[in-house]
Amino acid sequence: CELDEKHNFDVIHQLNMVGYREPGYLWKMNKPLVWGPIGGFNITPWKLLPSMGLKGCIFYFFRNVINLWQMYTGVRVRNAMKKANAIISATADVRDTIKRIYGRDSVIIPEVGYSGENTEYVPHKKAGALRLCWCGQFTPRKSLNLLIDALAKTKCDVTLDVIGDGECKQKWQKQAEKYPDLQITWHGWVARDEGMKIMKNCDAFCITSLSDLTSTVLLEALSYGLPVIALDHCGFSNVITDKCGIKIPISSKEQVVNDIALAIEKIAADETLRQRMSKEAHSRAMMYSWAEKRKQIEKIYESL
Repeated sequence: CELDEKHNFDVIHQLNMVGYREPGYLWKMNKPLVWGPIGGFNITPWKLLPSMGLKGCIFYFFRNVINLWQMYTGVRVRNAMKKANAIISATADVRDTIKRIYGRDSVIIPEVGYSGENTEYVPHKKAGALRLCWCGQFTPRKSLNLLIDALAKTKCDVTLDVIGDGECKQKWQKQAEKYPDLQITWHGWVARDEGMKIMKNCDAFCITSLSDLTSTVLLEALSYGLPVIALDHCGFSNVITDKCGIKIPISSKEQVVNDIALAIEKIAADETLRQRMSKEAHSRAMMYSWAEKRKQIEKIYESL
């Protein structure tokens, strides 16, 4: 309020770490308020909780329960939703949840943006086996185990580059050892430049995260022209299209594993399709540049 008396703000924008649980108190000021991007409403798929191991299953079961309770009982959240003049959702799921629980419309602007490093599309031709890439923390919610099981079911020549490390490393490597024919390179954590070099030399990318918003690595992969295979939920649903990747519906662990395997085989078997998806992937990344986001935000400010 003291700053407002000094500067007489035209618009107030409430920002936090993309979580709905802490809306702050700016909604109490009598000024046009923008809140978002907002996230945190995502519910980890109940049917896939057992696939996360005992620790992951217990943790995300109780996270789901507590999250549902917080959505409906948060007084300040409800007040902020009521007072906000414009609301920004990080994903389509968040938009739908806000509409269902709070009766408010919102615009979708993902919380991450494309850095703008690879503005020109460079065609990449597959040489031999399909080279697939996965990148992330080795934690239960990232669920690399689903991809490992899917690779064991594929009937094509494919290699996997894994970038990352974490608590599930030993467990997932032990799982991969059960399938001696798998060709997996475990890079561990590497410098960003090295990680981007590995990704650039791959043919496609896979994301198996069960609990997320819109991961930065998704836009990085698209910017390198990598078709993306990902679960059809979280922010992946509204960034990935049929033209630049394959979205996997979620029904059961067996179905998800089988569909990932089929998606890999589809991309590996049709280089013309992969090339077409590659070009569309790069174009899709350009749509999420920070410059484009600025235009969207400015449009919201001007409307107020």
